[in-house]
Amino acid sequence: AIKTRHERAIISGLERAGLRLLHTQLNHRQAYQAMFLHGSTLDELNTSEVNGIAEAQRNALSLASELIEVLAPEPANVLECV
Repeated sequence: AIKTRHERAIISGLERAGLRLLHTQLNHRQAYQAMFLHGSTLDELNTSEVNGIAEAQRNALSLASELIEVLAPEPANVLECV
């Protein structure tokens, strides 16, 4: 996705502050909007009614995987929480 001037400025400020940023972005997708419109999950959306469900699922999975790496970098930590 192409970043706006404002997004680039915000990211630059966060980096200068030494904050860790995620590499994965949750892209603006029709499927995410449809989730709220229909009150459903990505898996529950109808592919004949909503475009880009598979791409949204991959994007969401990528973000979730990165969040897990950041929050629980060692597999043992995840198992101890269960």
